[in-house]
Amino acid sequence: MEKRFEKLLGAGAKVEGRRETGRVAAKVVAKHVSKGAGKAVARTAASPWLLAADVTEFAAGKAARAAGWHEDDVQVASKCTGAATSLVVGAAVGGPVGAAAGLALWGVGEAVGWLFN
Repeated sequence: MEKRFEKLLGAGAKVEGRRETGRVAAKVVAKHVSKGAGKAVARTAASPWLLAADVTEFAAGKAARAAGWHEDDVQVASKCTGAATSLVVGAAVGGPVGAAAGLALWGVGEAVGWLFN
């Protein structure tokens, strides 16, 4: 079969066909992955469940203060709780891409909060 293919199209057709197939496959994969990733990020960013991170961050801070923790430890515990909650909510809403988006959105929120405090 390969001999007929090479005889019909020429000796270089086999290599060129593979290259073209690789190019087309790469374009198709990139198109679908980027479309799916964009949807996951948008779904995660628009999710009201990300407010749960603020609630858990606040609650963790209150609980740590009530337990008598030093203020630096309270800040670390509350920030870690907020980040972890954003990561989990993002993963639940948008999978691995959503987890990254949730964590990134939490980081942006923290940076904006730091600028205004």
